[in-house]
Amino acid sequence: MAQAGYAGNPRYLVAAGGVLAVLAAVGAVALLRRAGAAVLVAAALAASLAGLADQVRDLDDRADRRAAFDTLLARAGGAPRLVGCSRIRTQTDLRTFVGWELDLPGRGLERRPHPPAVVLRARPFTGEPIGPSLGPERPAYRVLARAPGWEAWAACGPAPQVEGRANVTVTRSNPSPRIIPTSIDRVLRSAVGRRSGLARAASISFRSASW
Repeated sequence: MAQAGYAGNPRYLVAAGGVLAVLAAVGAVALLRRAGAAVLVAAALAASLAGLADQVRDLDDRADRRAAFDTLLARAGGAPRLVGCSRIRTQTDLRTFVGWELDLPGRGLERRPHPPAVVLRARPFTGEPIGPSLGPERPAYRVLARAPGWEAWAACGPAPQVEGRANVTVTRSNPSPRIIPTSIDRVLRSAVGRRSGLARAASISFRSASW
């Protein structure tokens, strides 16, 4: 789906995961009848514990990275300053998070940065170099702030947040453009709370559907 242009989010694997869970349950029942409950429980624990430590470590890293983003924003002068500087660019796997935190549409955030732009660079969890790369245009940018796992680089100037849409231009006089019906997004935030996972999921899904 990602190759076709859709977001490659894990939630799209829910249906396939459900089918696999049913098949696994059928196999578990058959194994239980033959080998007994003790063998089944031991096998399940062995399979689960193998990657449990890595999963816990990954969750801790992601939580730290999210907390560090707030530090980055504070050191850079706040979200309004970043959005008012120019269009925002970041890594593909962080566009949903960055879009939500800065109240921007997700589309275009992952495009290759060209000045003018604000580039929110992050170090991947896989240990790869921090990105996205600024390329040969790096001298045009200046560092606004750094935080653990994050860097904010800026080359201020008016530029379209979403290329090809004239009504989505980020400028100093229009620092926070909205291209979706704000009433629905506002209701989602006030009813469930801005930090609620349900509010985030509903709002982000609505934004994605709007495109």
